[in-house]
Amino acid sequence: MSQTESIKWVVCPNGTDSTGQNFQVSVFAGVVLSGGPSGTLEDFPDFQNWPSTLLTTTDLEFEFSFDVGGTTVASWATGIDSSSPLSEQLWTNLFPSSTEYVEQTSSNQPRILPIVSYPASQIVSFITGQYQDLPTTQVPTHTQVSAVFNDIRPTLVGISPDEVASAGLESFGEIQSRLAAQRLAPDASGNIPYANNFTHATTAEAFAAHAAYFLPTASPPPPGFSPSTIDFHAAQGFIGEHRWLQRALGFAFDFEIPISDLTGQGLSLGSLISDLYVSVSVGVQTGVQGNVATDASPDESLGSFTPIGTPVSAQTRCYASMTVFEPYSETADTDVLPLSGGLVLIGDETPASAPRCRPRWRPPRPPRWPH
Repeated sequence: MSQTESIKWVVCPNGTDSTGQNFQVSVFAGVVLSGGPSGTLEDFPDFQNWPSTLLTTTDLEFEFSFDVGGTTVASWATGIDSSSPLSEQLWTNLFPSSTEYVEQTSSNQPRILPIVSYPASQIVSFITGQYQDLPTTQVPTHTQVSAVFNDIRPTLVGISPDEVASAGLESFGEIQSRLAAQRLAPDASGNIPYANNFTHATTAEAFAAHAAYFLPTASPPPPGFSPSTIDFHAAQGFIGEHRWLQRALGFAFDFEIPISDLTGQGLSLGSLISDLYVSVSVGVQTGVQGNVATDASPDESLGSFTPIGTPVSAQTRCYASMTVFEPYSETADTDVLPLSGGLVLIGDETPASAPRCRPRWRPPRPPRWPH
């Protein structure tokens, strides 16, 4: 296998700033390393200290393209300035050159791993209902508590396992075992879902899944378990839950793009459009007269652009106008994204889809700059 350093750059629209004059965007970098002789970051000079690479690379550019109907109608470029939160020291503390990376093959991709989840909507509905079903002015009686909690787990209200069995009810463990088997049972197409369909889950099933999701198992760690071993690719997934770490380590970047720079190139934002695709390429711009990070109008007419690593750029479809800049929604209602508080509720019967990206390979090419 050849040595490859792939970086997937994804743009996430984030509205307009407080002045209404700039589009806010975040750029996320997904790094996949493979084929090195040692299997560690030592194989890839760029990632022995990624923040240092970004800060010290001369003429490093983030080049944004705004496409409508398959045609680039505007572009905008910038560098990384001195106010960047990138931390070279934090990178060396977390990812020394000895950090290993696991080859990303079909046998270890997340899509084939069993997924344990639980239906949030049923859990919330039950908890909310307790305030309606139990008295608030006196201590509830055993009968009242039994009526509320019997649907979750009969043993909670003093029913013995024998009584549960004689009544034809499932025990808590039996429900969990049944749900676990469902995750691994092939569907009508012969595919293993690795997840439960909780659309019509009972309250008992919801809480059994909730317990399996949160409660640690009693089994010991597998043989050879080493908590000190860090897989670089897996660590990126963890870092994705911590926005400040993402930015300090160079996996996320925030920019403000002047709307006037885009409309001045012909991007029409007079009314809401839904077919704007935004992508970004990151690399080295050479042959520039001036510094694009600090000069208002550098001359890049004779320049050339060389991407860092092997880039995989994704086009993110957006809603956009002079006052709107957000991910495209698959729903017909352009005012309401199919999310609840920024989250898709598992078990919610309402069709939902995450912001859609259309991945595509982009070979190295000369940049398109604003005139």
